[in-house]
Amino acid sequence: MKHTGYDLTILTIGVTLYRALKAAERFEKEFGISAEVIVARSIVPFNYDKVIESAKKTGKIMIASDACQRNSIINDFAENICVMYITE
Repeated sequence: MKHTGYDLTILTIGVTLYRALKAAERFEKEFGISAEVIVARSIVPFNYDKVIESAKKTGKIMIASDACQRNSIINDFAENICVMYITE
């Protein structure tokens, strides 16, 4: 976890981390929204535990990547997070 927050979880992949950290600062400064930023250090295998825990705490999750949507791992992340969040 790179930044602790309570209103929104941002899951990042790769260099998008730096943009997410800037966004978290801006959310806090301009809108009073506290964002938690998590970086996906390892994609395979990916440990969803911290992400699910954070999403349950904040109630919202945003997945940020500079990859294109088609054939991207972020689609799998989103699908798996939704399934795990709902079933837990």
